[in-house]
This record gives sequence, C-alpha cells and structure tokens, in this order.
Amino acid sequence: MQLLAIILYSTRGDRRIVSFKPGALNVVTGDSATGKSSLLGIFEYCMGRSTFDLPAGPVADAVSWYAVLFQLHNGGRAFVARRAPGPGGKASTRAMLRLSLDQGPLEYEELKPELNIHAVGEQLGRRIGIRENTYEDSAGRTVEANLGHATLLCLQGQAEIANKDLLFHRQAEPWIGKALRDTLPYFIGAVPQAQARKHAQLATARMQAQHAEDSYLTAQEAEAATRRALSPLWEDARRLGMVAQNPPAGSAACIDALRQAITADHDPKLIEGNPQAEQRMASLRHQCTELRDQLRAVVADRQILLDHGKAAESYATSLTIPTDRLTSLNLLGLTIDQRENPLAEHDAAICVLCGSDLPEADPTPAALSRSLDHLSRQLSAVVSVPANSRQALEELDARAQELRDRLLAAEGALQTLISEQNLTARLSQRGQIDFLRGRIHGVLSTLPATSGDDMNQLQGLREAAAARVASLEAELSPETRRRELDDRLVAIGQDITALAHRLGLEHADQVFLDPDRLTLSFRSPDSGLTLSRLGSGQNWVGYHVLAHLALHRYFVQHNRPVPRILWLDQPTQAWYPDGGAQHAKADQEAVRRLFELIESVVQEVTPNFQVIVVDHVDLPNPWFQAAVGHKWRGGQEKLVPLEWLDRTD
Repeated sequence: MQLLAIILYSTRGDRRIVSFKPGALNVVTGDSATGKSSLLGIFEYCMGRSTFDLPAGPVADAVSWYAVLFQLHNGGRAFVARRAPGPGGKASTRAMLRLSLDQGPLEYEELKPELNIHAVGEQLGRRIGIRENTYEDSAGRTVEANLGHATLLCLQGQAEIANKDLLFHRQAEPWIGKALRDTLPYFIGAVPQAQARKHAQLATARMQAQHAEDSYLTAQEAEAATRRALSPLWEDARRLGMVAQNPPAGSAACIDALRQAITADHDPKLIEGNPQAEQRMASLRHQCTELRDQLRAVVADRQILLDHGKAAESYATSLTIPTDRLTSLNLLGLTIDQRENPLAEHDAAICVLCGSDLPEADPTPAALSRSLDHLSRQLSAVVSVPANSRQALEELDARAQELRDRLLAAEGALQTLISEQNLTARLSQRGQIDFLRGRIHGVLSTLPATSGDDMNQLQGLREAAAARVASLEAELSPETRRRELDDRLVAIGQDITALAHRLGLEHADQVFLDPDRLTLSFRSPDSGLTLSRLGSGQNWVGYHVLAHLALHRYFVQHNRPVPRILWLDQPTQAWYPDGGAQHAKADQEAVRRLFELIESVVQEVTPNFQVIVVDHVDLPNPWFQAAVGHKWRGGQEKLVPLEWLDRTD
C-alpha cells in the first residue's frame, strides 16, 4: 500500500489535492509555516489515530474533511475520508471507505460517514495482508497486531528523527512503546501469520492426545484384566495336558490357543494332579498341627495354675488353726510396741492377767503376740493368691477357646478340600477335560475382543498425538519466537551497518536493532553503547533514517504486511538547523549523500517502496528535482489555499 494523494475538503466543498508518486522518492519542500509538517498528521489521522494535532485556527477551521488515496498491491485503490475534528479538537470516529480498481478522490457531495474508523482500519489491514494474528507474549498477555501498529513503523516526525532517545514514532507516549515491542516480532516475521489458528490447533491436538492416552490406558487395563482371567484357565488346561507349558505373549494369542484347546482331542494320560490343591491341604495340615500344639501348651499352663491354687488352699487351712488359738491373746491388751519389745515399758514386773506385781518381767505374752502377727501376715498373703490366680485362669481359658475355634475352622477347611479332591478324583479324566472346556468357553465369551494389532494401533495414535502437541508447543513457545526474532534482526542489523558505512557515520562497525529497548546498539547488544550515547545530531538523524530504510527493505523483501511508505519530516535539521538557504559546503555534501542513499534504496526495491520527505532543502541536482513534487515558497502556495481562508468568515 502506497500513498497517491492527500485530499482536503473545504467547508464549501472545494478540494485541495496533494499528489505523490508510488515506488519513488517524493519531496515536499518549501518555507516554514506552509503546512508541510501537517501532512504527516493528516495521513495518520486518516489511518485511524484518535487525536489530531493540527494547530487550531483559521487553517483548521477551513477544512471539513480529510482524505487519503492509496494504491494497493493488487492494482486496486482505496479512498479513505474522515470528518475534521469538531469543536474543541474532538476527533470524529465516523469515516468512509471506497475500494475499486480506478478509484480517485471523491467529490465533496459524495462524502458520507458510513463506517467506524476502526472498521476502516481492519479492512485496510486485511488488504495489505494483516490477518488474524492473536498470540501470547512472553508474559502470557494476548497480543494482536493491526494497521495502527504497522503505521507506527512508517513515520518519523520532525521532533523524532533527530531524537537520540527515541527510534520509533510516538515511542514515548503511554502504551505506544509497549505496543511496538509486542507487535514488532509479528511485522518482522518472527510470529507466524497463522499464529491464532495454530493456538486453536494446539488446543485440539492436546484434546486428541488426551483422548488417545485415555484409550491406550483403558486398553492396557482391559488387557491386564484379560490376562488375570486367562491365567488360572491356562494353568488348569496345562495340568490337564490341553495346552503348552507356557502361555504365548499377548492375550489375543492366549485366547486363540484356549479356543483351539476346547475343540481339540487330548490324551488323558497327560493329566496330572492339582498342585495348588495339594499345597493348600499341606498348609492346612501344618496349621492344624501348630494349633494343637499351642492348645496343649495352654491346657498344661492351666493345670499348673489349678494345682498351685489347691496347694495354697491347704496351706491356708493349716495356718488358720494356730492363728485362731493365739487370737485370744488380744485380751491381754498389749500394744504393738509391747509385743515387739516386752522390756520397753515394763521396768516393774506386772502380771498381765491380774495386774499384780511380779518379782521379774515375764516375756511370754509378748512372744505369743508376735507369733500371732506373723501367722496373720502369712495367712493374708496366702489368701490373696487365689484372686490373682483366677484372673490368670480366665485369660488361659479365653486363649484356649480361641485356639479351639481356629483349629475347628482349619480342620473344617481341610475336610472340605479333601472332600472336593475326593469328588474330583472320582470324576473320570475325560470328565475333568469336559468340565474345563465348559469353563473356558464361559470365560472367553465374557472377554472383550482385543488383539495385538489394536494395541499397536492405539500406541501409534498416542505417540503421533503427543508428537503433534510437542511440535506445536515448540513452534509457539516464546523461546522459539525470540530465536526467530533474533535471527531476523541480525540481517537487519547487518543492513544498517552496511548503510552506515556508505553514509560515513560513526560507530558503524556493528549495529544492532534492540527490540526490547527500541533503540540501536553498537558493537554488540550487551556492550551498553546505544544511540542515546552517541554524539552529534548528524549521527542521530543518520541512524534514524538508515534503521527505517533497512527495516522497510526487509519488509519488502520478505513480503511483510506493512504499508510500503516511509515518511521523513525534516531529516536535514542536523545540518540546517535554521532552515536557511546558506549552508557550509561540507553540510551540503552530507545532505546530498543522505538523499542519494535514500534514492538508491528506493530504486533497489522499486516499485514496492515509497519515501516521502518533507523538508526545507531544495538541492539543485537533477535527480533531486525530479523527486520534488511540491514547492511551497514565496507565500503563494500552501497546504490550505489562501482563498479558503478568505472565505471562512
């Protein structure tokens, strides 16, 4: 998409057409205050910008509509018109769009605000190749590039082209810098055109992979259940000589072998005993023997406890007789101390029966009392034994009952197994085979029909689905997108470096476009030397122009969806800061080299690239004069015709 004309409509319906040549260098030169710089604002306003910075006053009041005419890459044309901002500078959101092969500027009477300006931008964006491109940035935020973002890469305003801190149009405005960082990878080509579709494909692939995984796991579980059901059948069939020693691999082959076994004739002499039943009976017999031994030990302990209780009872009886006899000594009234030490309080001999004095103390009562106490303590100890014995006896009785119950259960199970074995033994060998045939047939009729081929197919689907997910995830990963972006920026940096050598700029050894800081770095991305640290306005302007020339040459060569327009406003201000006509010869030579370089890049990619330069300079070279489309000098010609101003009141 290239610009053919900017059209202004007066409040009375007059038209002012400023035309441009596609595929060429276009120069608009003239004096100050002629409206040259307003052309960029008009262009951006018609491209959908929400604000319009044309200075308020008679010039702005004289215009009712602004319009642009584009040449599309398919040979068609697009006419976009938008009402001028209303009172207070409020931008109109209504616009119109006309598309045709030979569309020209419409007459004033044909202008109709039919569409929202955003809808106009969407339609034009599709015309230049901006398709659905929603994707996630490295922070997981949703990003979608549009025509407004692409336009930011096409413009260099008067205050930007010599700014060492800003490389792109409106970069310092809120959200614009972030928008440039987010969408530059798409316009460079590091984000695939079909990014949104691939995200949808990834979601579908993940669902298919999960379904394939579930199907495979279900089949595996079914296979394991089938093997568990077939294992005892195979063992019984092997014992009866109906199948081979070891089952084949895979449940399908095992099922086929069992089906053949129930229809084949078998030699009964190959029949063996049932080792599992015999092993079970041996285990039960061993368990019964152990339980009987434990029960005998408990019964023996119980008998010992009973015998000990009887002995204690006999001993207690023997102690009771002397104790009863000595109990009468309590009538003597002796204290405990007197019983234990008869001389403790009997310095005078007193008879314990009559109370009369004795010639000497009598120790007999105290000795008898001590004997009574000793016998009483022995009797108490013997009497307490039966209480402890009863508790131990109850525990032994409970243990014995438990062992009897377990023994009865084990003997019952053994007897049942022996009975079954006897019943089986009474069957004929042929009868056992026939019985097993029935079992095999019944079990096989309930099993799902699976095969090794089915499992292999499910495994293949599972692996293919997982590979598809991995491929899409790798393609859509931020790391892959960053590598793709870095690879493309290397080529652009090499082009900037080559152009810088041609123009003779400083630090032209190795130049890189830094997509994170939105600037140029020199020698290496990590060196710390950026455009803001370079001196000289000539370097700032030169690298601004060369960076955008290299970018647009890349856009053309790789067919990226960016308008084929580069707008440069006052690129000579570093050499001619006052815009005057008298300049040093060295400055004139530097300006000539700059325009020659621009012209050569345009010619290299013609007819697919257009550069529009608005400046004071008017070089005498024939090739430059051929590029000049408009000269607004001497006050006779300006962007807004003087007669419009005369009629505004």
